[in-house]
Amino acid sequence: MEKEVLRRKFDKKSYLQALQYFQKEFSRKYGITLSENFDPRNWLKSRYVEAVLIWPKSIREEYESFLKGKCRSLDFWFNVYSEGKEDLYLFAIKYSPYKTSSTLFFPSIYAHECPYTISWITSFGYLPIACKHLFAVLREVDKIAKQENIVIPQSFFYPRNESIFYQFEKIEKDRKLSPEEKLKETFKLLEEGLYINELPKLRTLNRRLKFLRKV
Repeated sequence: MEKEVLRRKFDKKSYLQALQYFQKEFSRKYGITLSENFDPRNWLKSRYVEAVLIWPKSIREEYESFLKGKCRSLDFWFNVYSEGKEDLYLFAIKYSPYKTSSTLFFPSIYAHECPYTISWITSFGYLPIACKHLFAVLREVDKIAKQENIVIPQSFFYPRNESIFYQFEKIEKDRKLSPEEKLKETFKLLEEGLYINELPKLRTLNRRLKFLRKV
């Protein structure tokens, strides 16, 4: 029993190596370059994370201010919650125009601290993997942009195949699996459950992650 517990202990270095391996294998099979920050487990977990916009109060006014040259970007502040709303964290993200005169916005930088990000930064000095809160915020900004008719190209999506989430929950609850094994099974889920027309969407999401910096 003791050996089994030790085997399942979360070794960040081992996990990161496994993530890089599965990312490369997925990219090789499907011709999609996955961002080094992309962990499909955090992506799928974000479906159950609530992100609530707290600023600006009026997205439309913020957008009009940009058009008038009063600001250089669109900034969003969110409250993000742990599952069950037991913990609350702040999340700030900046959407910058593609060009100086453009009104086409893309996520550029963000600021956020939670136990997950702090743990990785403490171990490595930087954050190599995007947390579930980041995915939840990208999801919400896409919704806001659509509602307010702001030109922010859609970054986010979830798989339409509901069985992916059902199977993913079973994997996450399986205490016999190590974190690396859960990661392997999650990548396998994507290979078996994603629809062909969702692969370009996955490519787009990973492009956003590639150019998004944490400060």
